[in-house]
Amino acid sequence: MVSREKAKISVIVPVYNVEKYLERCLNSLVNQTMREIEIILVDDASPDDSCKIISEYIAQYPEMITCIHHKINLGLGAARNTGLRAAEAEYIMFIDSDDYVTLDICEKMYQKVRETSCDVVCCENNHQKGDKFNELEFFPQCVLGEMTAKKIALLTGVLTASAVAKLVRKSILLEHVLYFPEHIKFEDIAIVPVWWIYVKRIEAIHEPLYYVMENPTSISRVQNSMNYYDIFPAVIKAVSELQKRGYDNFTVREMLLVRGFMDEINYLMNRTNRANVKELEELKNKVNKYISKYKNDGVLYKIGEPKAIEAAQLFMKDTDRFIQMLEHQQWSELGGSYVPYYEQGILFWKQILDYCQNNHFRIAIWGAGGKGSSFLNCYDKGHQYISYVIDTNEKRWGEHMETGHEICSFENCMDQVDVVIIMNRLYSGMIKRKVKSGKKEIRTIEYDMYMLWGEEDKLEMFIE
Repeated sequence: MVSREKAKISVIVPVYNVEKYLERCLNSLVNQTMREIEIILVDDASPDDSCKIISEYIAQYPEMITCIHHKINLGLGAARNTGLRAAEAEYIMFIDSDDYVTLDICEKMYQKVRETSCDVVCCENNHQKGDKFNELEFFPQCVLGEMTAKKIALLTGVLTASAVAKLVRKSILLEHVLYFPEHIKFEDIAIVPVWWIYVKRIEAIHEPLYYVMENPTSISRVQNSMNYYDIFPAVIKAVSELQKRGYDNFTVREMLLVRGFMDEINYLMNRTNRANVKELEELKNKVNKYISKYKNDGVLYKIGEPKAIEAAQLFMKDTDRFIQMLEHQQWSELGGSYVPYYEQGILFWKQILDYCQNNHFRIAIWGAGGKGSSFLNCYDKGHQYISYVIDTNEKRWGEHMETGHEICSFENCMDQVDVVIIMNRLYSGMIKRKVKSGKKEIRTIEYDMYMLWGEEDKLEMFIE
């Protein structure tokens, strides 16, 4: 067993009310293939039997595990800060105690650090949904490597603000005083976007090494939680922090604020059926103050989901009606078309489709849901470009979209396809792996990232 003083990675795990999940998390850590790690548990005055479990593991792994106890509950941000201050290693990793990791996450991430001398390594996530897992990618290839102004803007304004599933050079957080805000929920949103203005290089492991589990008592799962009203204030705090540190990019500020508003509306729609009128009025005032013209911002349709956009517009125009729909969960009455999103890029994407056609590339899109349907209605009603629509739902194989395009499995069409356009960037990692394992010659294009990146760069950039 390696002593804590010789650890290369400090794994920080806040613990509060997680007795049902803690053993699973700790087992995934004490059995890591890389042994030069220290595990710092921060007991945030947990009222359940978590402390008993912690004591048992410390007795078994005294040189690997330490625990710091808070006398009173201070919240997730404070617990992470406590762990960060106590960390001995050069690199740190935050893990939520109701989640768990693969047994080789530390080894793989540290190896990537040694190979590239990067400041941050991230990985894909396995997100639990019922009895299944979805592999999600939050860091596409285009934002990896040495940082540029455009990469920083995308990382700060659009991509994930979660602190987990990352290996981070500790000195960046300490030297730039990047501690988590305390006494606020969704503290990640308030500080992680600020990380990226100090990171010089970021790399990724293109496989899911972190498991995000469904915990009905977690901050983001509890029904009718007052915490959901903290989302937009957390984003305002991030914007303020960026400005104080000399990063005052108007476009990034707008992206962050619009994303925060959309996220809060989404949480209210999906997790709340009892409205807090005072908090909603405060939210409305803040939206009017910070992004009063959000409806005219092209970023809105690049970041927001259609129903959330309609719900947000209803909220700002007729709050009483929004509250009524909230309390009766009537969101099915709202539309769900992505057509406004795709209409923004018609000329741009016509270039790409023509480029593929001129090079005799046979094209498929991956995704037969709302995005796929809207894409076809905007770009290929006449079947000029798209040969197939791929979907993983086998119940839909053999069906036809309203435009007449047939839905099929990847295996059924891969020999007749040269380019796959991926409709949803979050699933791009999983899709790319499946494409390359089936036929390496097939190129992939991430629609969402192409739209976010902008059209001034070469077409070939996103045709991998």
